[in-house]
Amino acid sequence: MKTDSRPRAVDFHELALLVAREIEHALTLSELAAAADWFHLTSLKVKLGGIPPDGKSGRDTAGKKKADPSPAADQPFLLAARYPPAQDGWLFEIEFSPGPEPPRFRGPNGVWFPLPFQKLPTVADVLKNRPVRVLKGVSQTWSQKLRKVKITTIADLISLPPSEIEELMPRLRSSYILELRFKAMLLNAVVPEIPPSEADRRSLHSLVGLSPQGLRGLIGTDRFSDTASEQLFNIISLLFSTMNTNELKRYCLKDLRPSQK
Repeated sequence: MKTDSRPRAVDFHELALLVAREIEHALTLSELAAAADWFHLTSLKVKLGGIPPDGKSGRDTAGKKKADPSPAADQPFLLAARYPPAQDGWLFEIEFSPGPEPPRFRGPNGVWFPLPFQKLPTVADVLKNRPVRVLKGVSQTWSQKLRKVKITTIADLISLPPSEIEELMPRLRSSYILELRFKAMLLNAVVPEIPPSEADRRSLHSLVGLSPQGLRGLIGTDRFSDTASEQLFNIISLLFSTMNTNELKRYCLKDLRPSQK
């Protein structure tokens, strides 16, 4: 069967949602979150490189012709065809409010639209009440050490402030607590919206090794986008790196869906 090698069109609204979530997530994890009373991001213009519809390379801001980015320069850049500002590399502009208002984006025709989106769960939301021993590298000895300092769950590790970690390292006679906290914080990765499918009952362990395309085909290509499949692939890879095997076998794909919590 012949494979369709044509590039897929991109939903810029979906891309805007993804960028907004990732920025909010990054700010949450950064030290800037602690200084939120004086810091806020007001506006961000997003650009995405691509091949113009005519198949020719574009020009940079200095007016110089760019080098051909790939051998596929004769293929149409479908997003640019659908969304003219993308021909110049501009996709959309996102604005974040310092208050409770949701982010908004300016799309076609220069009109601003709100980005009211459901707060998606993170892997940590799913696993927050699990004991720390489900992390790779937490032996029974370390589980007991952590219990003595009242750290028993994934949520306890994630919520540890840096000042408390500095106090705990001498008490535990090790800096390993710092490594474990970093590992737990990796679980703050956002889980994409996963539509119901026959794959719901598959364990997360059974999905390890599947490519993004394989995951997309398993869930249903008509309901699960390329962007979401890449996110899910990264989530499963992250879990394989941080969680023990029994934990991956314990959870099914449906457990990552908000309605299942």
